[in-house]
Amino acid sequence: MPSPPRVALTRDPAPLAALLADPDLASHYDAYAGAGGAERMLGDEHVAPDSLHVAYDGDVPVGFVCAVLLPGPNSWSLVRGGVLPSHRRRGIGRALLEHMMSWLRTQRVVPGLAEVTVGAWEPHAGVRALVEPLGFRSVRTFWRMDRPRGATVPAPVWPVGVTTREPADDADLVSWNDAYNASFAEAYRFVAGTPDETRALAARPGFRRDGLRLAFLDGRIAGFAYNVLHPGRGEVATLGTLPHARGLGLGRALLRWSVGWLEQSGEGPVTLLVEGGNENALRLYRSEGFVVRRTRGLWARPLEAA
Repeated sequence: MPSPPRVALTRDPAPLAALLADPDLASHYDAYAGAGGAERMLGDEHVAPDSLHVAYDGDVPVGFVCAVLLPGPNSWSLVRGGVLPSHRRRGIGRALLEHMMSWLRTQRVVPGLAEVTVGAWEPHAGVRALVEPLGFRSVRTFWRMDRPRGATVPAPVWPVGVTTREPADDADLVSWNDAYNASFAEAYRFVAGTPDETRALAARPGFRRDGLRLAFLDGRIAGFAYNVLHPGRGEVATLGTLPHARGLGLGRALLRWSVGWLEQSGEGPVTLLVEGGNENALRLYRSEGFVVRRTRGLWARPLEAA
């Protein structure tokens, strides 16, 4: 019978980088591929720097887990992790998750943490077998949609009274933050952003101001599109319209602008992630040539389960 894995807390990104270089794990975390990917993952303002647990076989890292902590009226954590294919079905994933649950119960970064979630791309069988015996239950499905590169990109048609620009100053970053909060206030597990968090995002390496478009209707912030370049693909990371500007075609115009920018600036397909139950968004994206390529499940349980 194999000996229990050694699991250690660390702030060192080197073992995480080695794990993210594995082709299988890279397919789950492609946004963190390449040089500096581990640092980018751990540098996210919501990732607790003291939460990284690494499992070792001897001195070789074979799995990891870390925690994204999301404050709010119902604070929750998203657990990220993975185990090398060569070391699965040895109890390593369970050991990592149990260590993480213990860490979450004692952390003080986000007081009153209520719920823990785990996500995974299909096929889900191994993850489901891991998390459901620990009290996790399926709560949501998300789809990654792709638009093949090279398909005709219609020009955006901006509604009457709408002007657009990339952010020019700090006031525009604050407007972006306000627009994000107003656009997604009713979204599942919404976490309000702050101006300081938005400034930190704009200061990250790789942030492209020209990939962010702010839309104003009669001089008032009305919507935005924020786009990110990853190795091998571009992503419409967030696209939002405020309630007073919906039904005008602004969302479609912002989407078309995003597709055009991503095709000109990057390589590979244009992608986005959408909740499976968001029928309005699904209709829009399908009508603009996006198709579902991957399905991501989400499981949740109270931190202190009965």
